[in-house]
Amino acid sequence: MMYDLIDELANRVRERNREERGQLVEAMRVSSHGTVPSDVELASDKELATRIAAEQRGEDVRSASQNVFAEARPSQVEPSPI
Repeated sequence: MMYDLIDELANRVRERNREERGQLVEAMRVSSHGTVPSDVELASDKELATRIAAEQRGEDVRSASQNVFAEARPSQVEPSPI
């Protein structure tokens, strides 16, 4: 019964445009985890603006995943030697 509801909702979501799907994702995230602390949201917005500006200047904004994880959790993740 629950799987039927999930399947129905998933099918209905696929019919929505990108903006509506984004709003749904945000509503689901907030309902699951609560609101994002303002300092985290500000840091995220700043990072996004920095990356957009760099991309518009033609810079490569991609990062190796091991570097991203190492920065996020320096004491837990060691970059792999590639």
